[in-house]
Amino acid sequence: MGDIGKGLRNIMEKIAYHIPGYAGYQKREKRRETDHLYRMYLVEKLRSVKRVFDEVSTKITDIGNLDLLKPIDRIFKKLEKVTDTVRFADHGYKGFFDVVSVDFPELEKLYNFDLSLNEDIGALKEKVTVLAKALDSDTLLPLLEGFLKSIDEFNEKLALRDECITGISGGK
Repeated sequence: MGDIGKGLRNIMEKIAYHIPGYAGYQKREKRRETDHLYRMYLVEKLRSVKRVFDEVSTKITDIGNLDLLKPIDRIFKKLEKVTDTVRFADHGYKGFFDVVSVDFPELEKLYNFDLSLNEDIGALKEKVTVLAKALDSDTLLPLLEGFLKSIDEFNEKLALRDECITGISGGK
């Protein structure tokens, strides 16, 4: 049965080769799948940041520093928001019949943009690690505020992702 399936696939590939534009469409679909997988990788990294922050917030609560509950809550909400933004972002390629289609130069720009997001998430992870080490210090509130600012900057950068796809500014 495996030989029949392989032979059928070879025949289908030969037929598809003769359909104008199909090979490019197939490459774009694979890029779309790759884009989705990479974004899920970024989501998992963001969830890792959130897990570390969960531990930090639990320790802060255990210490009884109630003044920090408001910034902690804001950080939780913003981490959830950026994680969902990455998770549900448009794919790097629109479907064959969609109004907006992304060409290869835009896809390359989008991939480079997404790679830079990975570095930004690494910086968030470093900041939350510093928070975890500073639980007993007086600098905890400024560190929380700095972490919150970093999340805001990451979120602002995410808003620029659509510009990579469409080339149209979001009005900012």
